[in-house]
Amino acid sequence: MLPSAYKPNTPVDFIGPAQKVAHLIDKLLATALPSGNPLKLLLLGRPGIGKTELANYFMSRLTCDRWHTTVLNGTQVKIEAVEELAASLRYRELFGEYRLIRIEEVDKARRRSGPTADSPG
Repeated sequence: MLPSAYKPNTPVDFIGPAQKVAHLIDKLLATALPSGNPLKLLLLGRPGIGKTELANYFMSRLTCDRWHTTVLNGTQVKIEAVEELAASLRYRELFGEYRLIRIEEVDKARRRSGPTADSPG
């Protein structure tokens, strides 16, 4: 078992399927970054397979600083806020830097308040 402080810096540092995904991320970035096209990456899978470290690796390869990075947790945000953020990604930053929005546990994001399938009315 690896220590929790282990942080992969290259695709070779990843273990198992995460290593293949890290190589794919490198290929994606090599083709997409020069074009300036928006990038969207969705990582799905059971806990403990390296999704967070892959996301950290992806973030480290982009030219983002803390002013261009937003990190949200799906348990604390509504779907409408996620939709607004996604719509805002169509606009590039003035200085050509990428904006990064990382949403963890997006499957737990709530809809706006109002009647739901679980509540009457």
